[in-house]
Amino acid sequence: MPPAPPYIFKTLFCPPLQECLDETLLVLDVVNQVLVPTDGGRYDVDLHARKRLSVYWAEPESQVRRSSWFYKGQDDRWYIPYDEQTAYQLEVSL
Repeated sequence: MPPAPPYIFKTLFCPPLQECLDETLLVLDVVNQVLVPTDGGRYDVDLHARKRLSVYWAEPESQVRRSSWFYKGQDDRWYIPYDEQTAYQLEVSL
């Protein structure tokens, strides 16, 4: 089975999560784990590790990316976010 696509922050639909991420990254200590509930509390997002963890059942963790730039290949079914470094390069070049 192919790996699951990275979970994408829904920044347009979930501003409190984005605000929490922005504020947390300013004061984040390496030893602290900051969890933000998402999807009605069914998942927690670890902001420092950028991972989404299921709360009520065993499921492999999925990757979380903070991105505003996406691409879709000719054969892809969904849009895929660019990694943060590439997204930064795109922002700087505008």
